[in-house]
Amino acid sequence: MKILHTADWHLGVKTMGIDRLERQKVVIDEINDLCNEKDIDIVIIAGDIYNTNTPSALAEDLFYDSVEKLSNNGERLVVVLSGNHDDPDRLCAGLPLAYAHNIVLAGDLTPLRSEKFVKGKSIEVFETGEGYVKARKNGEEITIAYLPFDSTLKARPNIENVSYSALVGDIAKDCCRAFSENSFNVFVSHLFVVGSKIARDRVVTVGDVFAVSKEDLPNADYTALGHIHSNQNVADNIYYAGSISRLRPGEYDVCVNIIENNGHSVNVDKVVLQTPEKYVTLRVGSVLEAEQELKKLNAGDLAELTFVVREPLKSSEMKMLKKEYPMITSVALELVSDNENTNQRSVVSRRNLSDKELFVAFYTKKKGVEPRESLVDLFIECKGGKNETN
Repeated sequence: MKILHTADWHLGVKTMGIDRLERQKVVIDEINDLCNEKDIDIVIIAGDIYNTNTPSALAEDLFYDSVEKLSNNGERLVVVLSGNHDDPDRLCAGLPLAYAHNIVLAGDLTPLRSEKFVKGKSIEVFETGEGYVKARKNGEEITIAYLPFDSTLKARPNIENVSYSALVGDIAKDCCRAFSENSFNVFVSHLFVVGSKIARDRVVTVGDVFAVSKEDLPNADYTALGHIHSNQNVADNIYYAGSISRLRPGEYDVCVNIIENNGHSVNVDKVVLQTPEKYVTLRVGSVLEAEQELKKLNAGDLAELTFVVREPLKSSEMKMLKKEYPMITSVALELVSDNENTNQRSVVSRRNLSDKELFVAFYTKKKGVEPRESLVDLFIECKGGKNETN
């Protein structure tokens, strides 16, 4: 069988007010095309379908339209897991309709009803239980055990002297009790694994909140995870797919994993998606330089700007930039002065600045423009009408 592993769709996310939904639809269409091109049998979406537990109607419409399309009229099994951003009950509200399209909606460990899944398709669900489903195609069998994020917190009460990692591991192993020698065994969850990278300089370590050690995870032929937004292989058979959108600035690839098994051995192919937007950080020394860099980006791309300048930007310049380049998510200002002796730039000192000057510098750094004089006067009035120097 061929499996496509994706996760962390975060449908409906907005970045500084910029709606990402239209581009997310384009990316999901690319994933669907990939499924058709590669003859994928099973799609696994490992949690965080939405960006909030109260998604918009448009985000929900996109989800239901997408999984129906991915199911290929029930010829392809789609397994959807709830993550920490999802409301499990809301995510699974469409289960009665999902059965008819061979879609598994898993918000908790409650056994699904195997007889409700559509029959007569190329892949068929034939057994379900607490935290797992079994399916087969052309005599080949697969067992998918799943542990939604919500279950890791609520399935059992706190037990004294038992770590979170051990507790999650015990629950996960219970879900995997249906694994067998004659089945390809997959474990799906939404969690942090010790050793995974959250960011370039941030690795999950033992003792982190809600961190699970690899040793506590069940043995599976493939472990499909969500929760971390960059694609990575944590151990031999433990993989994160990553998010379908760049949710923070960086040049990391946006990917899905395609898994093909030969018995219990697997081949994992990381496929870099072509349609996700870029999200870059730009450090520029002038408005002209900012425009030159922003023009290199495509519609839908995002950019954080930092101006390294000697004087604050004019209000008219800020308005022009935001109007002409709606991909700007934030603007930061780094005021510097030239050191003639060393020919190096140094940050303007706060020493000996008056309260008014400090307020103006703070406001300018945060907003990118100087405050109105009336706002400065209001600040001085609120602190007693004095404009003291440090």
